[in-house]
Amino acid sequence: MFFGTNRKYIYSEFASYIVAIIAAAGSAWFCARFTKSDGVITVVSTICGSIGFIGTSIAVYVILHNGEYRRKERRRPDDIKNIFISNIHGLWATYLFRIPFQWIIQELGVSPPAAAGIAQTVAGQVGTVVRIYNNYRKNIFGRHIRAANVNEQEETVISSQQTGIVMEDNPKSKIKVLVCVHAGMRSHTVRAVAVGRALKDTGKYEVLCSGEGPFMKLAGQAGLECIQTELVSKERLYDEVAAGIANQYYKADNYRHFFAVEDALLRKYRPDIVIRDHFRDFAGVAAKQNDIRAFDVHIQKAPLSPYYHFKFKPEGLPDFFDYIPTKWL
Repeated sequence: MFFGTNRKYIYSEFASYIVAIIAAAGSAWFCARFTKSDGVITVVSTICGSIGFIGTSIAVYVILHNGEYRRKERRRPDDIKNIFISNIHGLWATYLFRIPFQWIIQELGVSPPAAAGIAQTVAGQVGTVVRIYNNYRKNIFGRHIRAANVNEQEETVISSQQTGIVMEDNPKSKIKVLVCVHAGMRSHTVRAVAVGRALKDTGKYEVLCSGEGPFMKLAGQAGLECIQTELVSKERLYDEVAAGIANQYYKADNYRHFFAVEDALLRKYRPDIVIRDHFRDFAGVAAKQNDIRAFDVHIQKAPLSPYYHFKFKPEGLPDFFDYIPTKWL
């Protein structure tokens, strides 16, 4: 759970933790010069520690993401809001434990600064666990999120109110989707085209279809703009499949060329999202480059999914065939 949280958020937690301890101990020392009331010292140091923690966590998190704000990949106001909400979830747990704990150890004779530092250290651990659990459960600051939903108020901006990440600078323009297929095969064309047509029908997406082969006509029939793209030939694909288990249709003699083709395609059309079926591997590689950063979606065959289960043995075969690896049958 802890390591499923955005690393930059964890850095901001650690920095804030140190500042909160210093703020709590310092305010307790200062307050003790004016009053002997353990209750007043406890409350003041608790509030100061909380202010130090929240302020530092927001500042550090925003600074660490400053480059992404400049590139308009995230929204600063959303991040500040999420940090504040995240801290509020931890405050109740911190206060519930810390205030009575600090008051008790001060009553036992521990100096106010030391009591505040100890209480902030111990209570901070409780608050951190509560915050990270809440963030993990709601997927706030999750590492794997890039875009979460279509914001209804800004109709064509893919964004996430949780992550603050955006994929389109101009809210008045449509989101550009590039569907990449190998149109030499119907099955590896129709699936991606169907997704592209469904997106186009929403009116929120500009959908293009890149490919080569006779089944590009399916994209045209679906109303998608077609882009002819040089690909590995269907004949070579079939030769590789027939040659053995490892289908190496990209080899030393052609991989640079076909990567250059996909790279040039994405740089020309600048899609926000790439939806690709099999045999368009380099489109996915090109999409992940820092100066392109398109959202890459790969449509897999069902047998490649860990959620796909199918018993290949025909019912008429004896039970001992259950012990034979299915790939041998």
